[in-house]
Amino acid sequence: MKILIIGGTGTISSAITRQLAVSGHDLWLLNRGTRKDEVPANVRQVITDIDNEAEVLRQVGNEQFDAVPGFKATTRFDEGVRRCVAYLMEHPELQVEDPEFDAWCDRVIEAQEKAKELI
Repeated sequence: MKILIIGGTGTISSAITRQLAVSGHDLWLLNRGTRKDEVPANVRQVITDIDNEAEVLRQVGNEQFDAVPGFKATTRFDEGVRRCVAYLMEHPELQVEDPEFDAWCDRVIEAQEKAKELI
């Protein structure tokens, strides 16, 4: 799979980065480059600010990825999801039907709803 991780060098995401790198995936990281020494040699690192949309598009705009998980610590998860959904809605040519992923999303939403009931 071709994967772009937003972040990828933090406490949790660095372990994911290492695992994906040794598993043979075409792995890219998009981050600020503050921990360049920790990035495996076979991983492509795109250094930029994720909030600078023009620069992100300049560097990776022509690429297509199978997955784009985000681990940016300064963006809440729900905000990152909203940004991704908004981008995909603006670019229907990038939308791919994936029943397994849809089912996973349904399970995540269900788990969030159950968690809200416990609070």
